Amino acid sequence: MEKVIEKIKYNISEVQKLESFKSWIAEQKATDDDVIIINNSFVHREDTKTNKNQKYLAYGSNKELKIKTLYAYSESRINNDFKIYKKEKVKDNITELDEILKKEVKGIGELIFILLGSVDENITLSKELDCTFLKTVMYNPTIKKSKIEGDSLLINDTSDDEQIWNLITSHFIGEEFQSELTNDFKIEIGEILDEIEDESFSKLVLKKDLEKNAPTIIESMLSILKEELKEYDKSIKEFIESDKRDAKIFNNILRISYNFSTDASTLLKLIISICDLKPVILWGTIFHHYKLSEAFKDLPWNRSNSKASVKNYNNIIGNSRNQAFHKIFPFKNSLSIDLPNNSLKGATIKIFSRHSKKKDNQLSYDDKAMVDVLLDFTRTSEHKISFAFWEKNRTVMDLSVKLVEETNDFLELLYSLKK
Repeated sequence: MEKVIEKIKYNISEVQKLESFKSWIAEQKATDDDVIIINNSFVHREDTKTNKNQKYLAYGSNKELKIKTLYAYSESRINNDFKIYKKEKVKDNITELDEILKKEVKGIGELIFILLGSVDENITLSKELDCTFLKTVMYNPTIKKSKIEGDSLLINDTSDDEQIWNLITSHFIGEEFQSELTNDFKIEIGEILDEIEDESFSKLVLKKDLEKNAPTIIESMLSILKEELKEYDKSIKEFIESDKRDAKIFNNILRISYNFSTDASTLLKLIISICDLKPVILWGTIFHHYKLSEAFKDLPWNRSNSKASVKNYNNIIGNSRNQAFHKIFPFKNSLSIDLPNNSLKGATIKIFSRHSKKKDNQLSYDDKAMVDVLLDFTRTSEHKISFAFWEKNRTVMDLSVKLVEETNDFLELLYSLKK
């Protein structure tokens, strides 16, 4: 448990070094008998299925901000990033963290450590073929390349139909096979590939059964996020070198941002939910949560009422990407159409349908089907985003990766305590 406490103290001390904390504490009348409480949710929450935990990390402090005692505070809801009280005022609402940690770590359970498992792709799948020269299609994602051995087609990927068909036709090239290498046989191969895609699976290997150096699920996802971050850095640099004129490079910035925000936001929501349910995981990574929230707030938001949230962040990036890639409808505003008289011929209204069939209540008229199609047309939102957003987005991406990385490391530490 000592390593967990050290990690929590380290996170608090790193928070204390940030300018935002220094500015806040400078406005407080600190004494030698203070308790400082840190919020347990920083980025604005939307679409999460959990509520923020009511146990808050707190610590006894003096004028020099030395961490004297760690506490868990659990009384009134904290909305600000930090709160400071005299110890006397909150003494009935704080518990020394040593006591809480034992219960928290013991109550973590095994399910959360699935994230420390690894994916075993060495699961094969076999399908029979009704063919004289090719009897079996064997799917094995661990082989280096697809090949034919005897009367078996061995494949490591089902995504490229044409490549697999070329492999078959180039291998069975003689005249004796021509009558069977028909389009119908090609369709049959395609249907088998669809079946394999539907039925194939990988196996999750739990931490206790892993090889020492096997990457965890989180580590596997991190490697992809890091590659995206590396490519983003390269594109930002190249765009600046082009005097911010190369549309192709800028579109790549938008593409990477969109992919990253989609992937990373799913992971961040997962981490937020885990921290809601298991606050000890937040306490051991709280500096990185807070620092990421500061990076979100530092983005040049394009609307004064836009809150620094994962959802709004994704919306800004999604809209920018849609503006760049979806330009078939060149309309900046919604279109209002004054219909000519007698446009709605044969109009009838049906009401008082059964309660279970409320959708049967409707206005019907000739050409309604065409109107329904027209109502599907939409336009993309058009908001100008300064290049400063994309430059500062690099910090958000970097800190998102760091938070995921630190969460993985802290889970590893907790797992070592439960073994």
